[in-house]
Amino acid sequence: GCFQLVNHGISLGLIGDMQHEARRFFKLPLEQKLQVKRTTQNPNGFFNDEFTKRILDIKQGFDFCYEPATTSAAASLPPAHAPVLSSPNQWPEGEEEFRSVLSAYFSEMSRVSFKLLQAFSLGLGLPPDAMHHLFQDDHSSFMRLNWYPATPPSQQGLGLNHHTGGRPPVLRPLHCARCQWNSVTPAPDALTINVGDQCQVLTNDLLKAPVHRVLSPHSQARLSAPFFFNPRLEAIIEPLAPFVTPDTPAVYKPIPWSHF
Repeated sequence: GCFQLVNHGISLGLIGDMQHEARRFFKLPLEQKLQVKRTTQNPNGFFNDEFTKRILDIKQGFDFCYEPATTSAAASLPPAHAPVLSSPNQWPEGEEEFRSVLSAYFSEMSRVSFKLLQAFSLGLGLPPDAMHHLFQDDHSSFMRLNWYPATPPSQQGLGLNHHTGGRPPVLRPLHCARCQWNSVTPAPDALTINVGDQCQVLTNDLLKAPVHRVLSPHSQARLSAPFFFNPRLEAIIEPLAPFVTPDTPAVYKPIPWSHF
């Protein structure tokens, strides 16, 4: 369900700049961050009130998406979904470096994700581009900055409560578990990757999306920056033909990604 990726080719300088800009953003006055707070009509922007499993997470966050998807894909969406799924990013005013650095990092994560998609396909015995049609040109990926404040041991709650998907991805940086919780020790300069819900659907349960959570840090605040590699909004996600046989019938019906 999860692994660590080295030799990914992302500049360590860019990673450091991304982390610096993210920390600087979360140190801004709350009033300034609330100016770009996400809403029921726009899921992009700052938040400090997210629930997982109906329990408030102890964290702040900032979401932004693949910008070309906000302009061209909306025309093919059902009217009920178009306003939210085509929402523009909300960038804090006067923070041009924040936007520039995060956009550059997003592009690199997109590049790595397409390479991983190739590797997944080859590892599954498929042609290297077997799943590219679900993502090419206008994927609906997004990135999240998470800020987990240091909390006293006596405080109840988790930084992120247990789940498998969130806004469900195909590949997504995490923690994994099987019968017990296992801690993940990051390898230096590596990306931690996990299989997402839609990958489980595409492989008809051959690959599993692991349950994971984030413990609240006690000694110092923690930053993470997961990238959610998501299909094109008009994609239909269903078990791929090689994984559906008389012995392994389809576990899932076709799922329109924009509806999901």
